[in-house]
Amino acid sequence: MKQQTCWTILRHFGYDDKLQLKRLWVEDGTVSDEELAACKNVELSKDSQAYLKRVFDAFKSREHGRLEESQLEAVFSTTEQGIPWRVSQEAEQLTLEAWVGLWQKYFALAPRDAFRELLYIGYCGKMKDAVTLFKYKLTDALKVSKRKVLHAFVIGNVPAVRKHESHCL
Repeated sequence: MKQQTCWTILRHFGYDDKLQLKRLWVEDGTVSDEELAACKNVELSKDSQAYLKRVFDAFKSREHGRLEESQLEAVFSTTEQGIPWRVSQEAEQLTLEAWVGLWQKYFALAPRDAFRELLYIGYCGKMKDAVTLFKYKLTDALKVSKRKVLHAFVIGNVPAVRKHESHCL
């Protein structure tokens, strides 16, 4: 295959001369910065959750049915930074629920960065298809929620907070 053909293919899929995704692909205009600033929470859509399940199934260990550190490195081998989070030593393997949970957390904390990483591992949709934005009203706080991601603050002394951190991924 000619070198020019390879570069044509890479450019078609949004890569620049430094083999990084072009800004236009990451910031595709389907979700504006104002919308992200106005929303209280960003969650993965069913479309992106289904894609992450397919990635998990493609890379999971055949004997354990989980993702190990080496398999995580293989998943993120096409990204700029590598694995965007580190798995704690106690949980050396990720279940499907933990895998999706880490992505939920990543999208809740840094939606643009998380979407860029999702594109690097092969997601082909737009940002509006990958996420669901939630805006709250005071009346929403009184209803029973079916959401999967909630922001919570733990108030207390340092040992009490550290004790509860061990339950988070």
